[in-house]
Amino acid sequence: MPRTLRVALFTALASLAGCTADAVDFDDDDDDDEPTDSVESAARRNEERFTGLYEVPTDAQLAPFASNPIEVRVRTESGGSFRLKYKLPTVIAGDARRIDLDGRPDGAGGWDVSGREGNGRCAEAPDGELACLIAYSDGLELSLAEATAAVNAISKTDEERAARQAVAEKFIIDPLGIVKFKRARR
Repeated sequence: MPRTLRVALFTALASLAGCTADAVDFDDDDDDDEPTDSVESAARRNEERFTGLYEVPTDAQLAPFASNPIEVRVRTESGGSFRLKYKLPTVIAGDARRIDLDGRPDGAGGWDVSGREGNGRCAEAPDGELACLIAYSDGLELSLAEATAAVNAISKTDEERAARQAVAEKFIIDPLGIVKFKRARR
């Protein structure tokens, strides 16, 4: 999908989620994500991209401010396994942290996911939405100062700023989140 179309889609989704597109990192130029050989290049061509939501589990009062649009990349591998890639929203983690997890069937209809950044479990709903609950590792670099700067940049009211700041603080203290995206039915 062309970058301009992705930016337009993310901007619309960000607006619906109550934030601005400034909270979404559209940068495709990750040096560490470039293919290094023909096998990796072929796998990269099989990678699918989805517009998704990143949610921080929180109470009902903060819930309207706890979801942010993200781009999710999924590369299906053999035996029902997959690789899941996304960046944490800057409004909760600071400078966009890239997450790269491997998913394996768990034998109960879901997938266990794990990687250097954390681990968790994914389940697919009948409508094709995949939801992954991820607990991040203690070594994941998070920055409340950077998250606060991002929150201040997108918040339109003092109420929104306070709620988004509370969500960021909750995530920094207990880095737990849900990645949601809808896969095309096959």
